[in-house]
Amino acid sequence: MTEKLKRFDSSRPARAAVLILLWAVLFALNRWTPYLADDFRYMFGFDTKKLLSSVSGLIPSMEAHARMMNGRVIAHGLEQLFLLMPKTVFNLLNAGAFLLTLWQACRFCLPEGKRSALLPLVFFAGIWLVLPVFGQVCLWQVGALNYLWSVGLALVFLRPFLREYEGGETRLWRRLLFLPFAFVVGMYTEVASLIALLMGLALTLLGALRRRSLRSWLWLPLLCGAAGFWLLLQMPAEVRNKMGGMELPRMLERLGPMAESFLRHFAVPAALWVLLTVLALRSRRTGGCSALRLTESLVFFLGGVAASFELIAAADAPERCLSMSAFLLLIACGILLCELMPRTRLRPLLICAALVLWVFCGLSFAGGARDVRSTWYQWTAREKSIYEQKAAGYRWVYVTEIKAETPYSPAWQIRDLHKKDTTWPNIHMARLYGVKRVVWIENPEAWADMDPNPDPWTEYNETPASRQRRADTRRRPERG
Repeated sequence: MTEKLKRFDSSRPARAAVLILLWAVLFALNRWTPYLADDFRYMFGFDTKKLLSSVSGLIPSMEAHARMMNGRVIAHGLEQLFLLMPKTVFNLLNAGAFLLTLWQACRFCLPEGKRSALLPLVFFAGIWLVLPVFGQVCLWQVGALNYLWSVGLALVFLRPFLREYEGGETRLWRRLLFLPFAFVVGMYTEVASLIALLMGLALTLLGALRRRSLRSWLWLPLLCGAAGFWLLLQMPAEVRNKMGGMELPRMLERLGPMAESFLRHFAVPAALWVLLTVLALRSRRTGGCSALRLTESLVFFLGGVAASFELIAAADAPERCLSMSAFLLLIACGILLCELMPRTRLRPLLICAALVLWVFCGLSFAGGARDVRSTWYQWTAREKSIYEQKAAGYRWVYVTEIKAETPYSPAWQIRDLHKKDTTWPNIHMARLYGVKRVVWIENPEAWADMDPNPDPWTEYNETPASRQRRADTRRRPERG
């Protein structure tokens, strides 16, 4: 049995089949993911408040976005760009982005030059079980562009640093292309960009310590990445959002809740890393795990911890912000697991542990995929109801929010619809569907009993002239 697993694991067709299977799974899940919450906001330009219809409107929209929202102009610019295209384009590319991130993570775990068909399956099972809100990070369009894609870019950014630390070389043309890429990575998001830069700096210094020389071409991409991150923080909205939030007393107040959040979500991978580290240290007595790989695992583990505790400086830190921690902690465990597997008598136990992991993943995957499909069916039913109400002459449409049962649904704990119909995201849905208001109701079938236009003088989408006429009418004295 072990020999058959070895042949399957080292088989190139098996690796290709596994990667195609994982891509197909993610594409199917993306196919069942509708537009939700923030997606409706980004359909409109931040400068004109009108529905975006061309690529030419992206730059002025992102300029206004940098003043109003935050500095993630690259990630949110991609969001508005994809919203101009059919949803299938994003579904295809996002499944590819997930596969690239998974592949890069597996490359970090495996020794240089070695490939595995089984490790992507193990890593997918780990991500499925450990990532706090899988649907928001990997399926929801704006969430994936901010968090999944940022993790993928960070791992690609770290690859040359790890290669140089291990004594490898990077070709000149790759070095030149890496400089603008490093700038983009530094400017992409706050959490992943900073952690990637810090880990790159740590690997550069460790490499210099090994060579006993600070000479390295990697200082240039570090500077480019730092310049991009500095530009991100200098955006007007970023400066305004961080004012007061980074005061030391407030950050110390958030330290306790952040530690509780870290233990609640990552106690198992952290404990597993400690156990694998102890086994790796014991195996060194017999020439087992190398100090080089132990150090790499430590860097990734500390990066995962730092990615969580960095959020004490954030005014708002939803669970999807922990995605960088989940990937880095699993990579730290994967490095040690791949080192221990061929060099220890615990191989049968480790194989059994992987099988148990797959079983748990399979059991939760069935319910998670069902919840993702339920999200899609609820959204299609709601959109059908909106068009039926419009056809019936309703200027106010009455719909219910999409309900999710598991964190695998992209609608999990997302404010998809607000009970106050004059606030976000209701107003952007109303603009998109061409109605005056989108009103929350408990029973989706109760819209037939509602008033189709309770307030003919609704202020939403009024022009200045109509607003002035309404004010004059209200001030007009009654005739006696």
